[in-house]
Amino acid sequence: MLLLSVICAHAASRFNQAMHQFGVGARGGVSSISTPDAGIKGSMGFAARLDAEYTYYFDRSHVRYPFLGFRTGLSLGYCSANISGSIKDQYSAYDTEGDRLDYTVTAENVKAQVSQVQLQIPAMFSFLFNGLYFNAGVRMAFPLAGMYNQTADDIHITAYYAKYGVTLVDEPFTGRVDDYTVKSSGSWNTPKFQLFAGGDVGYEIKIKNGPGIGVGVYFDYCVYNAFSRNSVNSMVYVHCIGENPKAPAATVDVLSVTNSVSSLGFWEAGLKVTVNFR
Repeated sequence: MLLLSVICAHAASRFNQAMHQFGVGARGGVSSISTPDAGIKGSMGFAARLDAEYTYYFDRSHVRYPFLGFRTGLSLGYCSANISGSIKDQYSAYDTEGDRLDYTVTAENVKAQVSQVQLQIPAMFSFLFNGLYFNAGVRMAFPLAGMYNQTADDIHITAYYAKYGVTLVDEPFTGRVDDYTVKSSGSWNTPKFQLFAGGDVGYEIKIKNGPGIGVGVYFDYCVYNAFSRNSVNSMVYVHCIGENPKAPAATVDVLSVTNSVSSLGFWEAGLKVTVNFR
């Protein structure tokens, strides 16, 4: 009983020595695609986020040693990237008589700007010593919306009639794109969940009898991406196949290049400013 009392008293004293920190801030910098498929290249966009953070430091009795804590909170932000490449899709469709057509669709010089709005929840370890801070861990991201603007050049549609052994290329009957450059925009089916690994490092300037202002740099990299594809995976999709070449019922939809990749995880790097209250 005496030993248990000593342990409880020690734990209570450590709890009383804990420090609670609340912070609000902003992050911003560059972002790009971290895991594009083969044939798809990513280039720089930009990122901006607003943060609300809470950090629990376990023990601050040893002032000569770093404070160890755990940080969580909520972040809302935007990230974008530019992607480019060439596409080759293959799929099958059926005409009005029930005959199968095997399609091959190619598009060169596909360029798209993609963006994503995310809600993030961090789960990080935090170290603080003499104004220097370092946070490392993961961020759970829940994409709320995704947008794209795209151009595609030199699109060709080849249809093969297996029953007759006939190949048709860019025919009105089987679908074709008349404009050399096709532009499209809209929303894309964003991942349902993403996991980022990363952290930030910086220095906190303490204002006398006021809050602390932390200035630093951060880096986050997408390590897991639960991607949800659209039901139509081809970038160019032909539907309503007609029979009259002079008045074809065939139409062609140019979809986002994001529908032709299996993973679109972002990475971010930039500056971070936080106002901390204890």
